[in-house]
Amino acid sequence: MTRMNRLHWLTAVAVAVMLGAFALRHISTAEVKNDAAQNLQMALNLSHHAVISLDVAAPYRPSMYREPLPIATDALAVSLLDLVLGRAEAKAYFGGVRARLLKYPNLLWLALLALGVFAATRAFTASFWVALAAAVLCLKPFLDETNLDSLNSDLPAAALLILASFALARAMFGGGPLLALAAGVGFGLLTLTKASALYVACGVLLALLLGHLAGIAQLRGPGFRLRLALFAGSFLIAVTPWVARNAAIFGRAQIAERGGLAVYTRGLMDQMTAVEYRGTFYVWSRPRLQRALGALLGFGPRDLRLGGSLQRLNEDLGSPVDALGLAAENAGRPEAAPSFWRQGRAQREKLESEFERRADPYPDVTADRVMQGQGLRMVMHHLARNLALSVPLLWRGGPLVFIALLLTLAHSVHARRYALALFILPALGMLLFYALITDLLPRYGFLAQPTAVAAILIALCALWAERFSPTRAPAAARHAEAPAVARDPR
Repeated sequence: MTRMNRLHWLTAVAVAVMLGAFALRHISTAEVKNDAAQNLQMALNLSHHAVISLDVAAPYRPSMYREPLPIATDALAVSLLDLVLGRAEAKAYFGGVRARLLKYPNLLWLALLALGVFAATRAFTASFWVALAAAVLCLKPFLDETNLDSLNSDLPAAALLILASFALARAMFGGGPLLALAAGVGFGLLTLTKASALYVACGVLLALLLGHLAGIAQLRGPGFRLRLALFAGSFLIAVTPWVARNAAIFGRAQIAERGGLAVYTRGLMDQMTAVEYRGTFYVWSRPRLQRALGALLGFGPRDLRLGGSLQRLNEDLGSPVDALGLAAENAGRPEAAPSFWRQGRAQREKLESEFERRADPYPDVTADRVMQGQGLRMVMHHLARNLALSVPLLWRGGPLVFIALLLTLAHSVHARRYALALFILPALGMLLFYALITDLLPRYGFLAQPTAVAAILIALCALWAERFSPTRAPAAARHAEAPAVARDPR
């Protein structure tokens, strides 16, 4: 081991220990709430009653309300916890010591995320120090109570996205069949964590086929066709059992049921007024920019109150607008809901109640199916507005991430660094999917941020080499097209 390699190892270990200690301090006994509580409830039922169910009491009916991988990993953690501490009442897992212990696996996901970013950046730049910087910077949005001190699925999804994207880039540009299998399984696991990845994986497969037809050298020949088949086959093997389970039980061959609510709410938002559209840039801006943008656009907090011009954009859970919306939701009266968000949820409650009265065995699944159809019709009817709304939604969900991904993708295609382009494409696809079909909450933008951090540093390294070290630029280009063999320890 050379002196520089020893320095690398010592630095990496020191940084890992410091980050681990910092992360450990941020895992608390705080209550598991909201989406994370749904994951935990389904995990408890899987561990204690051998059924993935959202019910809090018997009979425990099967559910596909949320994606299964976070539920399965949480259920494993519950089982291990019960093995050590003994089984407890359900409420004991939602707060206190047991809740904190159930959050500890987030440290593993955090480590996998950092390792994925480090490995990808190292392969594309051949620089240990740039890779280490990327690994540290990518963790910032996940070191908070929403991800690290919770059981949300965003942190696992971000880790799986970076690992699967890097495995795919290596498999298709210089790698072998095993990497293609790993990439397919990786995207399968990502789909079982975030259902939207199903469409992204299909888009990536289409992009590879187009690259093949375009005559990209590495995407031709029997070796490529084998790797492509292994990628697609392993992806299908990973997701098919869960889809088959849902088709057999609910008559719906899908990953999760919440798509109907998301599309329906988006369809409602597509019909906002011109004033509301302008107001989205104020409401969905970062807090430090909100006052300045409000002054520029002519909006203020009063516009978000009851009767205000931006009332329908109010999603503040502590506001009188939301209190009224919650009452409308519980009553199943969408016409009485003052915000788009609560109107969609009230419509779901209304439909569920109707199907329950008709003795539908799974009224929530049927309601979601109906809402999905209604939502898609609204989106298609207002297609131009839907596309226009994607702009402020990207402003809401991660404008810098989107710009970084778009610019680095353009750079990689222009420079014919197709392995880098393929690495970037899934994260950009996820972000665009959320912008086109959902309300793109800021935490959805976090999924693509690690890839954006890695990609922008990779591109900057290439530009630096071209500007200040022309003789090394060809080597950088070779590393970009065959990241699996980059070994220069610079």
